[in-house]
Amino acid sequence: MSGKPAARQGDMTQYGGSIVQGSAGVRIGAPTGVACSVCPGGVTSGHPVNPLLGAKVLPGETDLALPGPLPFILSHTYSSYRTKTPAPVGSLGPGWKMPADIRLQLRDNTLILSDNGGRSLYFEHLFPGEDGYSRSESLWLVRGGVAKLDEGHRLAALWQALPEELRLSPHRYLATNSPQGPWWLLGWCERVPEADEVLPAPLPPYRVLTGLVDRFGRTQTFHREAAGEFSGEITGVTDGAGRHFRLVLTTQAQRAEEARQQAISGGTEPSAFPDTLPGYTEYGRDNGIRLSAVWLTHDPEYPDSLPAVEWLAYGSGYLTGMKLGDTPLVDFTRDRLHRETLRSFGRYELTTAYTPAGQLQRQHLNSLQYDRDYTWNDNGELIRISSPRQTRSYSYSTTGRLTGVHTTAANLDIRIPYATDPAGNRLPDPELHPDSTLSMWPDNRIARDAHYLYRYDRHGRLTEKTDLIPEGGIRTDDERTHRYHYDSQHRLVHYTRTQYAEPLVESRYLYDPLGRRVAKRVWRRERDLTGWMSLSRKPQVTWYGWDGDRLTTIQNDRTRIQTIYQPGSFTPLIRVETATGEQAKTQRRSLADALQQSGGEDGGSVVFPPVLVQMLDRLESEILADRVSEESRRWLASCGLTVEQMQNQMDPVYTPARKIHLYHCDHRGLPLVLISTEGATEWCAEYDEWGNLLNEENPHQLQQLIRLPGQQYDEESGLYYNRHRYYDPLQG
Repeated sequence: MSGKPAARQGDMTQYGGSIVQGSAGVRIGAPTGVACSVCPGGVTSGHPVNPLLGAKVLPGETDLALPGPLPFILSHTYSSYRTKTPAPVGSLGPGWKMPADIRLQLRDNTLILSDNGGRSLYFEHLFPGEDGYSRSESLWLVRGGVAKLDEGHRLAALWQALPEELRLSPHRYLATNSPQGPWWLLGWCERVPEADEVLPAPLPPYRVLTGLVDRFGRTQTFHREAAGEFSGEITGVTDGAGRHFRLVLTTQAQRAEEARQQAISGGTEPSAFPDTLPGYTEYGRDNGIRLSAVWLTHDPEYPDSLPAVEWLAYGSGYLTGMKLGDTPLVDFTRDRLHRETLRSFGRYELTTAYTPAGQLQRQHLNSLQYDRDYTWNDNGELIRISSPRQTRSYSYSTTGRLTGVHTTAANLDIRIPYATDPAGNRLPDPELHPDSTLSMWPDNRIARDAHYLYRYDRHGRLTEKTDLIPEGGIRTDDERTHRYHYDSQHRLVHYTRTQYAEPLVESRYLYDPLGRRVAKRVWRRERDLTGWMSLSRKPQVTWYGWDGDRLTTIQNDRTRIQTIYQPGSFTPLIRVETATGEQAKTQRRSLADALQQSGGEDGGSVVFPPVLVQMLDRLESEILADRVSEESRRWLASCGLTVEQMQNQMDPVYTPARKIHLYHCDHRGLPLVLISTEGATEWCAEYDEWGNLLNEENPHQLQQLIRLPGQQYDEESGLYYNRHRYYDPLQG
């Protein structure tokens, strides 16, 4: 269809409105699906000039494409042909148009859809749930406000792909040129009002393109500046995979001035590249576009307002202490072999001793109930752990696999046998299933255990887990079913748990390019205002931050939990929890912002060039770190200023209230106790040999989800996530 005639001035819409603005000839082919104005008799290939009118025509070009399930694409077309009737001008100026320039104007009885390329389409006023159709453009315009369209409507299936909040909002208008999608979402730059909310006055003159939704329900959101120099322009994008992109808008003059200032301040000439680099390619001369700067919204030097961690060491790096900012937290004492013998954290003291062979022999606290003594056999296997509460003895096979645990305590004497096949998979409990003849799981996959039935796909990935019905039991359809869905890289991306064919929990997981999980969204079954039980409309969102392969930050709408690990290991050492409300108080203006907002002659605001903003940002970071360089001091002196004057212009730094705990772990690195700075035990737990939680005491409602080293417990699924895979602790 590209290049075929489409709508012209005078063409009629379905409701009788005519196209009154636009080129006399229109050809289909714009990246947005709205036809391109290319002027009468124009061509899209060969010599792009109309010989009769002298109009220049350029076909669509892609400027930027961000790959993803619903790719973000910036492209543009051009036609110098202008009609006598003025038309809106897009962000690229007269003649140019981009997909993001689509806008909708609402008048008393008319809707005007403009592509900012010299042409507008008129539709009659729409009531909630109504649609208008342009036959010449094959374009639908639909107003939200209904849960579903009529079953016979060509867009009925595509409408159901929209999120419910979009379908039900009468303040939303949506356009599409195909029953296969995508939808173009037309709304305000600011927050969209609720369905029953009184509209603000005066209303914004235009509804602009705020996002796309494809037929699979994947949403791409455009974030626009609500005010300022770039008011209404797209400055951020959230793609269909949930990734966030920031678009920085600059002008050629700004870039030229920045380059000139850098050359002056550095005393250098513009960069010269070696002659060995190719000056030409098979497509022509290199256009010189190279990466020149990266702006970080997360500064790794001052991460997340947490004070810098300082490790104190001697010799070849043997640890003697740890400080958080200026506060000493942990002290370590070592023997002549540099092994840790004493760890101090406030009133907490842990004494450690070793066997002649260097194995851990005992860990004694000043709280006796957590003392532990370890016994090893000649093969180096741990055979006993003794504590004031209980004693656990372990037995092994000739190949070193755990075969049983004997637990003794006051009024307690339990033996638990373990059996495995040659691949290490758990076999049915010999005592519970004495008649079982199973000695190996086919295909190296556990098909069932004492609690569940398991199903796998052809890649060996677990796809379903269902409650096991005991032999002789009656099926009542109350079995819970867990379902797992994966992406093309075998990462778990979707989990559901159902009962009575009703969803109980649903969760979705997001990963970064390195495969690390960076976020999850969880919907739980709850009762709404009408008393109906269903999944929550708003998910609980959790974000994760990483230091290499170590999970360091967990944040939700209530708290941020940060973990500091022992150097070179996955054993946690310090836990820092900050309430979200406290975190919000740390937000402050940068030095550059403070000076710009009060730098005008009349006390008004001014705009600094980017190079000055960068220099002020660097100065501020040096002042905060109490390390102002001589270069910065000379620069301030040349301006007649001092460091103290700049410091007085900075907003005060708020130190949020934090809960700090020490992790007391066992020999494996599994957290047993959380100890406050006052030396009080505020959380403790007991586990089995596979890391399953047996008992937990949590009077202060602390969220402690770390299990064996590198593992984190997911409450919604019961799985342990450990960076490269999910682990089911019930399978051992």
